[in-house]
Amino acid sequence: MRRLATIALMLMAVTLPTGPALGRAQSPSLSTPRLQASVEIDSRDLFIYRYTLENGAASTAAIQRLTIDISLPVGVSRPSAFGVAHGPGYFVAELSAQARTLTTGEAIAVGLSAPQPGWRTTVGTDATARWIASNDSALIRPRQRLVGFSLASHGPPSLRRFTVVPYVDPQLAPVDPPQPDALEPERFEQEFNDYVESQSVTGLTLAPLALKAMTPDALLANLASQVAQARTLRWISNDAMTRNVTDKLQAARTAIARSQVDASGNILGALRTEVTALAGKGFTSEAVALVDLNVQYVLRLLAKR
Repeated sequence: MRRLATIALMLMAVTLPTGPALGRAQSPSLSTPRLQASVEIDSRDLFIYRYTLENGAASTAAIQRLTIDISLPVGVSRPSAFGVAHGPGYFVAELSAQARTLTTGEAIAVGLSAPQPGWRTTVGTDATARWIASNDSALIRPRQRLVGFSLASHGPPSLRRFTVVPYVDPQLAPVDPPQPDALEPERFEQEFNDYVESQSVTGLTLAPLALKAMTPDALLANLASQVAQARTLRWISNDAMTRNVTDKLQAARTAIARSQVDASGNILGALRTEVTALAGKGFTSEAVALVDLNVQYVLRLLAKR
């Protein structure tokens, strides 16, 4: 059965922990895991995304994997890969022929790092950044939190989907064990993967953005839409604050359309100051980063005009 568990996980291009430490009677469910994000720009003009992953107190499973969407939509401008390099824990997945057929798109160029020791990171065939616990002791158990998940990119922050995946012992999953038939391992593998996916939790976090046109106007229009979404996530505490930001973004766009670059820069500079002052006072750290880092990016583009 252990051999079958390994076969089942070749599609994921990772090795699951095999220890029984979580207890065989527990249901593998996650309850309100949290992924916190922070973003900064470094001296190389790279956006550095750092994540803290916390398992909920009511969970009955440990966290074994984290994935974040970094897909590059068709026809979109590709952010530069200059200076982007992987860090600790990165590995190149060795994919089976079957796994290679599952490739679903191109990923934005990123540099990935994983918490050390015990975690590994790679870019999945589904255009996600993924981090995997490589042994049982590295699993994030209920009430535990772990820092050290990070990625670097030239893409400014946007709302992106993440998935938190529980550890499930293949021997305890509610999947019919394989029968003595050549196709049974493949059937077991697919049903096991489907079950694990059904127990996973998804949400939205900050990760690199790519648009068809990385112009100041396009970036500000996209940011206004993202700010509205941030309100639905309760990253912004009320509608008045949301309208204030979107109104200023629209005013900056109007100034740009009239070739009033200085006026637009003044509006955006004031917005940065205002939003930064609201950190923890109506804006979560994610909301501040979303607005501030995108505005900084736009200001740099305007300065080149």
